[in-house]
Amino acid sequence: MRSQRLANLAFTVLFVLAVVLAGWLSSRHSHQFDWTSGARNTLSEASTAILAQLNAPLEIVAFAREDELVRARVQRMVDRYLRGSAHIGLRFVNPDTAPEQVREQGITVDGELLIRYAGRSEKVADLSEQSISNALLRLSRGGERRVLFLSGHGERAPEGEANFDWRDFSAAMAKRGLTAAALNLAVANSVPDNAAVLVVADPRTDLLAGERQALADWIAKGGSLLWLAEPRRPLPEDMAALLGVQTQPGTVVDANTSALGIRDPSFALVAEYDAANPVTRDFKVLTVYPQAAPVDRIDGAVSDWQVQPLLQTLPRSWAETGPLRDKIGYDADTERAGPLPIGLTLTRRIGDREQRVAVIGDADFLANSYLGNAGNLDLGLALFNWLAHDDRLVAIPAKTAPDVDMAFTPALSAVIGFGVLLGLPLSLLAVGAWVWWRRRRR
Repeated sequence: MRSQRLANLAFTVLFVLAVVLAGWLSSRHSHQFDWTSGARNTLSEASTAILAQLNAPLEIVAFAREDELVRARVQRMVDRYLRGSAHIGLRFVNPDTAPEQVREQGITVDGELLIRYAGRSEKVADLSEQSISNALLRLSRGGERRVLFLSGHGERAPEGEANFDWRDFSAAMAKRGLTAAALNLAVANSVPDNAAVLVVADPRTDLLAGERQALADWIAKGGSLLWLAEPRRPLPEDMAALLGVQTQPGTVVDANTSALGIRDPSFALVAEYDAANPVTRDFKVLTVYPQAAPVDRIDGAVSDWQVQPLLQTLPRSWAETGPLRDKIGYDADTERAGPLPIGLTLTRRIGDREQRVAVIGDADFLANSYLGNAGNLDLGLALFNWLAHDDRLVAIPAKTAPDVDMAFTPALSAVIGFGVLLGLPLSLLAVGAWVWWRRRRR
Protein backbone atom coordinates (compact mmCIF):
# COMPACT_ATOMS: atom_id res chain seq x y z
CA MET A 1 0.00 0.00 0.00
CA ARG A 2 2.81 2.35 0.90
CA SER A 3 4.64 1.57 -2.33
CA GLN A 4 1.46 2.36 -4.26
CA ARG A 5 1.22 5.79 -2.59
CA LEU A 6 4.88 6.49 -3.37
CA ALA A 7 4.35 5.52 -6.99
CA ASN A 8 1.33 7.82 -7.25
CA LEU A 9 3.27 10.66 -5.64
CA ALA A 10 6.23 10.14 -7.96
CA PHE A 11 3.92 10.13 -10.98
CA THR A 12 2.27 13.36 -9.83
CA VAL A 13 5.63 15.08 -9.24
CA LEU A 14 6.98 13.95 -12.60
CA PHE A 15 3.81 15.06 -14.37
CA VAL A 16 3.97 18.52 -12.78
CA LEU A 17 7.67 18.80 -13.67
CA ALA A 18 6.93 17.80 -17.27
CA VAL A 19 4.21 20.46 -17.55
CA VAL A 20 6.47 23.14 -16.05
CA LEU A 21 9.35 22.14 -18.35
CA ALA A 22 7.08 22.19 -21.40
CA GLY A 23 5.84 25.67 -20.46
CA TRP A 24 9.39 26.91 -19.94
CA LEU A 25 10.55 25.54 -23.29
CA SER A 26 7.54 26.96 -25.14
CA SER A 27 8.24 30.44 -23.76
CA ARG A 28 11.83 30.38 -25.09
CA HIS A 29 11.58 28.34 -28.26
CA SER A 30 9.00 28.72 -30.99
CA HIS A 31 8.66 25.93 -33.52
CA GLN A 32 5.93 25.83 -36.12
CA PHE A 33 5.33 23.23 -38.78
CA ASP A 34 3.46 23.74 -42.03
CA TRP A 35 1.94 20.42 -43.02
CA THR A 36 -0.36 21.86 -45.69
CA SER A 37 0.05 20.57 -49.22
CA GLY A 38 2.48 22.83 -51.06
CA ALA A 39 3.43 24.62 -47.80
CA ARG A 40 0.70 27.21 -48.34
CA ASN A 41 1.37 28.94 -45.01
CA THR A 42 5.13 29.28 -45.53
CA LEU A 43 7.09 31.88 -47.51
CA SER A 44 8.47 30.83 -50.87
CA GLU A 45 12.19 30.37 -51.46
CA ALA A 46 12.26 33.69 -53.36
CA SER A 47 10.83 35.58 -50.38
CA THR A 48 13.17 33.80 -47.95
CA ALA A 49 16.14 34.87 -50.09
CA ILE A 50 14.98 38.50 -49.93
CA LEU A 51 14.73 38.35 -46.13
CA ALA A 52 18.30 37.04 -45.99
CA GLN A 53 19.48 40.30 -47.61
CA LEU A 54 18.11 42.45 -44.79
CA ASN A 55 20.88 43.77 -42.54
CA ALA A 56 19.04 46.60 -40.76
CA PRO A 57 15.76 46.98 -38.87
CA LEU A 58 12.67 46.93 -41.08
CA GLU A 59 9.38 48.33 -39.78
CA ILE A 60 5.97 47.40 -41.13
CA VAL A 61 3.23 49.87 -40.19
CA ALA A 62 -0.27 48.54 -40.83
CA PHE A 63 -2.95 51.22 -41.15
CA ALA A 64 -6.01 49.24 -40.03
CA ARG A 65 -9.10 50.20 -38.09
CA GLU A 66 -10.15 48.40 -34.90
CA ASP A 67 -11.56 45.55 -36.96
CA GLU A 68 -10.58 42.09 -35.78
CA LEU A 69 -11.02 40.52 -39.22
CA VAL A 70 -8.83 43.08 -41.01
CA ARG A 71 -6.12 43.09 -38.35
CA ALA A 72 -6.11 39.30 -38.12
CA ARG A 73 -5.64 39.04 -41.89
CA VAL A 74 -2.72 41.48 -41.74
CA GLN A 75 -1.20 39.67 -38.76
CA ARG A 76 -1.42 36.26 -40.46
CA MET A 77 0.35 37.50 -43.57
CA VAL A 78 3.05 39.50 -41.77
CA ASP A 79 3.68 36.64 -39.31
CA ARG A 80 5.27 34.69 -42.16
CA TYR A 81 7.87 37.43 -42.52
CA LEU A 82 8.33 37.86 -38.77
CA ARG A 83 9.21 34.17 -38.50
CA GLY A 84 11.71 34.53 -41.33
CA SER A 85 13.74 37.49 -40.03
CA ALA A 86 14.59 38.97 -36.65
CA HIS A 87 15.02 42.41 -38.28
CA ILE A 88 11.28 42.90 -38.93
CA GLY A 89 8.79 44.58 -36.61
CA LEU A 90 5.06 45.19 -36.98
CA ARG A 91 2.82 47.81 -35.44
CA PHE A 92 -0.77 48.85 -36.10
CA VAL A 93 -2.05 52.40 -36.55
CA ASN A 94 -5.74 53.22 -36.50
CA PRO A 95 -6.29 55.63 -39.43
CA ASP A 96 -9.29 57.14 -37.65
CA THR A 97 -7.09 58.39 -34.80
CA ALA A 98 -4.12 59.43 -36.98
CA PRO A 99 -5.64 61.38 -39.92
CA GLU A 100 -2.58 63.59 -40.43
CA GLN A 101 -0.31 60.58 -40.75
CA VAL A 102 -2.74 58.99 -43.18
CA ARG A 103 -2.76 62.12 -45.37
CA GLU A 104 1.02 62.49 -45.18
CA GLN A 105 1.63 58.91 -46.29
CA GLY A 106 -1.18 58.84 -48.85
CA ILE A 107 -2.94 55.84 -47.28
CA THR A 108 -6.16 54.98 -49.12
CA VAL A 109 -7.04 51.39 -48.13
CA ASP A 110 -7.97 49.91 -44.76
CA GLY A 111 -5.19 47.43 -44.00
CA GLU A 112 -2.60 49.16 -46.22
CA LEU A 113 1.03 48.61 -45.21
CA LEU A 114 3.85 51.16 -45.01
CA ILE A 115 7.23 49.41 -45.05
CA ARG A 116 10.30 51.38 -43.89
CA TYR A 117 13.89 50.28 -44.35
CA ALA A 118 17.21 52.15 -44.36
CA GLY A 119 15.58 55.58 -44.70
CA ARG A 120 13.33 54.52 -47.59
CA SER A 121 9.72 53.42 -47.65
CA GLU A 122 7.21 51.57 -49.81
CA LYS A 123 3.43 51.28 -49.61
CA VAL A 124 1.61 47.99 -50.16
CA ALA A 125 -2.16 47.97 -50.60
CA ASP A 126 -2.44 44.42 -51.92
CA LEU A 127 -1.97 42.09 -48.95
CA SER A 128 -0.20 39.26 -50.76
CA GLU A 129 3.24 37.66 -50.63
CA GLN A 130 3.89 38.82 -54.20
CA SER A 131 3.33 42.50 -53.36
CA ILE A 132 5.08 42.51 -49.97
CA SER A 133 8.15 40.59 -51.16
CA ASN A 134 8.61 42.82 -54.19
CA ALA A 135 8.38 45.91 -51.98
CA LEU A 136 11.08 44.39 -49.74
CA LEU A 137 13.19 43.64 -52.81
CA ARG A 138 13.06 47.26 -53.98
CA LEU A 139 13.95 48.53 -50.50
CA SER A 140 16.81 46.07 -50.00
CA ARG A 141 18.62 46.88 -53.24
CA GLY A 142 20.06 50.10 -51.87
CA GLY A 143 22.57 52.12 -53.85
CA GLU A 144 21.99 55.63 -55.18
CA ARG A 145 19.99 55.91 -58.38
CA ARG A 146 20.18 59.36 -59.92
CA VAL A 147 17.30 61.03 -61.75
CA LEU A 148 18.68 64.00 -63.69
CA PHE A 149 16.44 66.89 -64.77
CA LEU A 150 17.54 68.89 -67.79
CA SER A 151 17.96 72.57 -66.84
CA GLY A 152 18.84 75.86 -68.51
CA HIS A 153 15.70 76.31 -70.62
CA GLY A 154 13.04 77.19 -68.05
CA GLU A 155 12.23 73.56 -67.20
CA ARG A 156 10.51 72.44 -64.00
CA ALA A 157 13.13 72.41 -61.24
CA PRO A 158 13.38 69.21 -59.15
CA GLU A 159 14.09 71.21 -55.97
CA GLY A 160 12.03 74.30 -56.82
CA GLU A 161 9.33 75.54 -54.44
CA ALA A 162 7.15 77.23 -57.06
CA ASN A 163 3.74 75.77 -57.80
CA PHE A 164 4.92 74.40 -61.13
CA ASP A 165 8.17 72.87 -59.79
CA TRP A 166 8.74 69.34 -58.52
CA ARG A 167 10.22 69.62 -55.02
CA ASP A 168 7.52 67.54 -53.32
CA PHE A 169 7.77 64.73 -55.85
CA SER A 170 11.56 64.74 -55.59
CA ALA A 171 11.20 64.25 -51.83
CA ALA A 172 8.85 61.31 -52.43
CA MET A 173 11.35 59.77 -54.86
CA ALA A 174 14.16 60.18 -52.33
CA LYS A 175 12.25 57.98 -49.88
CA ARG A 176 12.38 55.25 -52.49
CA GLY A 177 16.07 55.57 -53.29
CA LEU A 178 15.84 57.88 -56.32
CA THR A 179 17.89 61.07 -55.97
CA ALA A 180 16.86 64.04 -58.14
CA ALA A 181 19.37 66.60 -59.43
CA ALA A 182 19.56 69.22 -62.17
CA LEU A 183 21.74 68.75 -65.26
CA ASN A 184 22.85 71.62 -67.51
CA LEU A 185 24.12 70.10 -70.76
CA ALA A 186 25.67 73.41 -71.80
CA VAL A 187 28.11 72.82 -68.93
CA ALA A 188 28.29 69.02 -68.68
CA ASN A 189 28.28 68.39 -72.47
CA SER A 190 26.89 64.86 -71.98
CA VAL A 191 24.56 62.86 -69.77
CA PRO A 192 26.54 60.99 -67.08
CA ASP A 193 26.59 57.23 -67.48
CA ASN A 194 25.45 56.70 -63.89
CA ALA A 195 22.12 58.45 -64.49
CA ALA A 196 19.15 56.13 -64.05
CA VAL A 197 16.65 58.43 -65.79
CA LEU A 198 16.90 61.70 -67.71
CA VAL A 199 13.87 63.99 -67.40
CA VAL A 200 13.09 66.81 -69.83
CA ALA A 201 10.22 68.66 -68.15
CA ASP A 202 8.67 71.28 -70.43
CA PRO A 203 11.62 73.34 -71.76
CA ARG A 204 10.47 76.90 -72.55
CA THR A 205 13.30 77.75 -74.97
CA ASP A 206 14.96 75.77 -77.74
CA LEU A 207 17.86 73.48 -76.89
CA LEU A 208 21.22 74.27 -78.44
CA ALA A 209 22.55 72.02 -81.18
CA GLY A 210 25.14 70.51 -78.83
CA GLU A 211 22.48 69.79 -76.20
CA ARG A 212 20.22 68.11 -78.75
CA GLN A 213 23.16 65.96 -79.84
CA ALA A 214 23.87 64.99 -76.22
CA LEU A 215 20.24 63.90 -75.87
CA ALA A 216 20.45 61.94 -79.11
CA ASP A 217 23.62 60.22 -77.86
CA TRP A 218 21.88 59.33 -74.58
CA ILE A 219 18.98 57.78 -76.47
CA ALA A 220 21.29 55.99 -78.90
CA LYS A 221 23.18 54.22 -76.10
CA GLY A 222 19.99 53.01 -74.42
CA GLY A 223 19.39 55.59 -71.69
CA SER A 224 15.98 55.96 -70.03
CA LEU A 225 14.14 59.18 -70.88
CA LEU A 226 10.99 60.94 -69.69
CA TRP A 227 9.86 63.83 -71.89
CA LEU A 228 7.06 66.00 -70.54
CA ALA A 229 5.51 68.36 -73.08
CA GLU A 230 2.74 70.94 -72.87
CA PRO A 231 0.20 72.32 -75.35
CA ARG A 232 1.87 74.70 -77.79
CA ARG A 233 5.30 73.42 -76.72
CA PRO A 234 5.72 70.14 -78.64
CA LEU A 235 8.73 67.86 -78.85
CA PRO A 236 11.53 69.25 -81.03
CA GLU A 237 11.33 67.77 -84.51
CA ASP A 238 14.61 65.87 -84.20
CA MET A 239 13.51 64.26 -80.91
CA ALA A 240 10.11 63.39 -82.40
CA ALA A 241 11.85 61.77 -85.36
CA LEU A 242 14.09 59.72 -83.06
CA LEU A 243 11.15 58.44 -81.03
CA GLY A 244 8.49 58.25 -83.72
CA VAL A 245 5.93 60.12 -81.58
CA GLN A 246 4.77 63.72 -81.31
CA THR A 247 2.34 65.88 -79.37
CA GLN A 248 -0.80 66.76 -81.31
CA PRO A 249 -2.48 70.18 -81.69
CA GLY A 250 -4.88 71.38 -79.03
CA THR A 251 -5.46 71.25 -75.30
CA VAL A 252 -7.47 68.39 -73.86
CA VAL A 253 -10.87 69.54 -72.57
CA ASP A 254 -12.87 67.08 -70.48
CA ALA A 255 -16.61 67.50 -69.90
CA ASN A 256 -16.46 64.88 -67.13
CA THR A 257 -14.70 67.26 -64.73
CA SER A 258 -17.92 69.04 -63.76
CA ALA A 259 -19.23 65.84 -62.17
CA LEU A 260 -16.27 65.96 -59.76
CA GLY A 261 -16.75 69.61 -58.88
CA ILE A 262 -13.83 70.81 -61.05
CA ARG A 263 -14.86 74.04 -62.75
CA ASP A 264 -11.91 74.19 -65.13
CA PRO A 265 -12.70 71.92 -68.12
CA SER A 266 -9.05 71.90 -69.20
CA PHE A 267 -8.31 69.31 -66.49
CA ALA A 268 -8.11 65.92 -68.18
CA LEU A 269 -9.15 62.84 -66.21
CA VAL A 270 -7.78 59.32 -66.61
CA ALA A 271 -9.79 56.59 -64.89
CA GLU A 272 -9.00 53.43 -66.86
CA TYR A 273 -5.54 52.07 -67.61
CA ASP A 274 -4.03 49.55 -69.98
CA ALA A 275 -3.48 46.32 -68.04
CA ALA A 276 -0.85 45.30 -70.60
CA ASN A 277 1.36 48.28 -69.74
CA PRO A 278 3.79 47.37 -66.92
CA VAL A 279 3.49 50.85 -65.39
CA THR A 280 -0.28 50.71 -64.92
CA ARG A 281 -0.79 46.96 -64.70
CA ASP A 282 -2.17 47.10 -61.15
CA PHE A 283 -3.16 50.78 -61.10
CA LYS A 284 -6.84 51.66 -60.63
CA VAL A 285 -6.93 55.16 -59.14
CA LEU A 286 -8.16 58.30 -60.90
CA THR A 287 -5.43 60.73 -62.01
CA VAL A 288 -5.73 64.39 -63.06
CA TYR A 289 -3.80 66.31 -65.76
CA PRO A 290 -4.13 70.12 -65.99
CA GLN A 291 -3.99 71.38 -69.59
CA ALA A 292 -2.59 68.30 -71.30
CA ALA A 293 -1.70 67.80 -74.95
CA PRO A 294 -2.56 64.66 -76.93
CA VAL A 295 0.44 62.46 -77.76
CA ASP A 296 0.42 59.97 -80.60
CA ARG A 297 2.59 58.11 -83.06
CA ILE A 298 3.76 59.94 -86.16
CA ASP A 299 1.86 58.62 -89.16
CA GLY A 300 4.12 56.66 -91.47
CA ALA A 301 7.13 56.82 -89.15
CA VAL A 302 9.46 53.82 -89.42
CA SER A 303 10.72 52.96 -85.96
CA ASP A 304 12.09 50.06 -83.94
CA TRP A 305 10.25 51.26 -80.84
CA GLN A 306 7.43 49.23 -79.32
CA VAL A 307 4.81 51.83 -78.34
CA GLN A 308 2.15 51.23 -75.69
CA PRO A 309 -0.59 53.56 -74.45
CA LEU A 310 0.05 54.78 -70.92
CA LEU A 311 -2.64 57.42 -70.31
CA GLN A 312 -5.92 57.87 -72.14
CA THR A 313 -8.67 60.38 -71.41
CA LEU A 314 -12.36 59.63 -71.00
CA PRO A 315 -14.82 59.52 -73.93
CA ARG A 316 -16.41 62.96 -73.23
CA SER A 317 -13.18 64.80 -73.98
CA TRP A 318 -11.66 66.44 -77.02
CA ALA A 319 -8.62 68.41 -78.18
CA GLU A 320 -9.68 72.06 -78.09
CA THR A 321 -7.73 74.07 -80.67
CA GLY A 322 -9.34 77.42 -79.88
CA PRO A 323 -8.78 79.74 -76.92
CA LEU A 324 -9.81 78.41 -73.49
CA ARG A 325 -12.11 81.25 -72.53
CA ASP A 326 -15.76 82.14 -72.58
CA LYS A 327 -17.92 79.30 -73.89
CA ILE A 328 -16.06 76.42 -75.50
CA GLY A 329 -17.47 73.46 -77.37
CA TYR A 330 -16.46 70.54 -79.53
CA ASP A 331 -16.13 71.21 -83.27
CA ALA A 332 -16.46 67.90 -85.09
CA ASP A 333 -14.98 69.37 -88.29
CA THR A 334 -11.69 70.62 -86.87
CA GLU A 335 -11.15 68.98 -83.48
CA ARG A 336 -10.31 65.45 -82.41
CA ALA A 337 -12.73 63.68 -80.08
CA GLY A 338 -11.74 61.52 -77.13
CA PRO A 339 -10.68 59.17 -75.76
CA LEU A 340 -7.29 60.78 -76.43
CA PRO A 341 -3.84 59.40 -75.63
CA ILE A 342 -1.88 61.85 -73.47
CA GLY A 343 0.94 59.49 -72.50
CA LEU A 344 2.90 56.73 -74.23
CA THR A 345 5.67 54.35 -73.20
CA LEU A 346 8.30 53.20 -75.68
CA THR A 347 10.63 50.21 -75.40
CA ARG A 348 13.24 48.58 -77.59
CA ARG A 349 16.14 46.16 -77.23
CA ILE A 350 19.66 47.59 -77.01
CA GLY A 351 21.94 44.58 -76.79
CA ASP A 352 20.69 42.44 -73.91
CA ARG A 353 18.93 45.35 -72.20
CA GLU A 354 15.51 46.92 -72.64
CA GLN A 355 15.53 50.66 -73.23
CA ARG A 356 12.62 52.57 -71.74
CA VAL A 357 11.17 55.96 -72.69
CA ALA A 358 7.94 57.74 -71.75
CA VAL A 359 6.40 60.77 -73.44
CA ILE A 360 3.56 62.59 -71.64
CA GLY A 361 1.67 65.66 -72.81
CA ASP A 362 1.58 67.30 -69.37
CA ALA A 363 4.30 68.44 -66.94
CA ASP A 364 1.93 69.71 -64.24
CA PHE A 365 0.49 66.46 -62.90
CA LEU A 366 3.55 65.88 -60.67
CA ALA A 367 4.12 69.56 -59.85
CA ASN A 368 3.85 70.85 -56.29
CA SER A 369 0.34 72.24 -56.84
CA TYR A 370 -1.20 69.08 -58.28
CA LEU A 371 0.80 66.22 -56.79
CA GLY A 372 -1.82 65.54 -54.12
CA ASN A 373 -4.65 65.15 -56.62
CA ALA A 374 -6.16 61.65 -56.68
CA GLY A 375 -3.49 59.07 -57.56
CA ASN A 376 -0.96 61.36 -59.25
CA LEU A 377 1.82 60.66 -56.74
CA ASP A 378 1.46 56.88 -56.90
CA LEU A 379 1.34 56.89 -60.69
CA GLY A 380 4.45 59.07 -60.85
CA LEU A 381 6.37 56.74 -58.54
CA ALA A 382 5.29 53.71 -60.56
CA LEU A 383 6.43 55.46 -63.75
CA PHE A 384 9.87 56.32 -62.36
CA ASN A 385 10.31 52.83 -60.92
CA TRP A 386 9.71 51.46 -64.39
CA LEU A 387 12.01 53.95 -66.12
CA ALA A 388 14.78 53.23 -63.59
CA HIS A 389 14.39 49.47 -64.17
CA ASP A 390 13.32 49.13 -60.56
CA ASP A 391 10.37 46.91 -61.45
CA ARG A 392 12.32 43.67 -61.84
CA LEU A 393 10.00 41.75 -59.62
CA VAL A 394 10.30 38.29 -58.19
CA ALA A 395 7.74 35.75 -59.27
CA ILE A 396 6.04 34.13 -56.31
CA PRO A 397 4.55 30.78 -57.35
CA ALA A 398 0.89 30.43 -56.58
CA LYS A 399 0.18 27.97 -53.77
CA THR A 400 -3.17 26.32 -54.13
CA ALA A 401 -4.71 23.55 -52.11
CA PRO A 402 -5.22 20.38 -54.16
CA ASP A 403 -8.57 18.63 -54.34
CA VAL A 404 -10.52 21.37 -52.60
CA ASP A 405 -13.50 20.64 -54.83
CA MET A 406 -15.48 17.42 -54.62
CA ALA A 407 -17.08 16.42 -57.90
CA PHE A 408 -19.84 13.82 -58.15
CA THR A 409 -21.36 12.07 -61.13
CA PRO A 410 -25.08 12.71 -61.68
CA ALA A 411 -25.91 9.18 -60.51
CA LEU A 412 -23.90 9.52 -57.30
CA SER A 413 -25.42 12.95 -56.64
CA ALA A 414 -28.89 11.41 -56.99
CA VAL A 415 -28.02 8.60 -54.59
CA ILE A 416 -26.64 11.02 -51.99
CA GLY A 417 -29.60 13.35 -52.38
CA PHE A 418 -32.08 10.47 -52.03
CA GLY A 419 -30.21 9.13 -49.02
CA VAL A 420 -30.10 12.48 -47.19
CA LEU A 421 -33.62 13.63 -48.02
CA LEU A 422 -35.45 10.30 -47.74
CA GLY A 423 -33.20 7.44 -46.71
CA LEU A 424 -31.80 8.97 -43.53
CA PRO A 425 -35.15 10.22 -42.14
CA LEU A 426 -36.85 6.90 -42.96
CA SER A 427 -34.01 5.00 -41.30
CA LEU A 428 -34.39 7.07 -38.13
CA LEU A 429 -38.15 6.47 -38.17
CA ALA A 430 -37.64 2.74 -38.65
CA VAL A 431 -35.17 2.53 -35.77
CA GLY A 432 -37.51 4.51 -33.54
CA ALA A 433 -40.45 2.27 -34.46
CA TRP A 434 -38.41 -0.84 -33.79
CA VAL A 435 -37.32 0.44 -30.34
CA TRP A 436 -40.92 1.38 -29.54
CA TRP A 437 -42.15 -2.05 -30.61
CA ARG A 438 -39.48 -3.83 -28.49
CA ARG A 439 -40.43 -1.85 -25.41
CA ARG A 440 -44.14 -2.56 -25.85
CA ARG A 441 -43.46 -6.29 -25.97
CA ARG A 442 -41.78 -6.07 -22.58
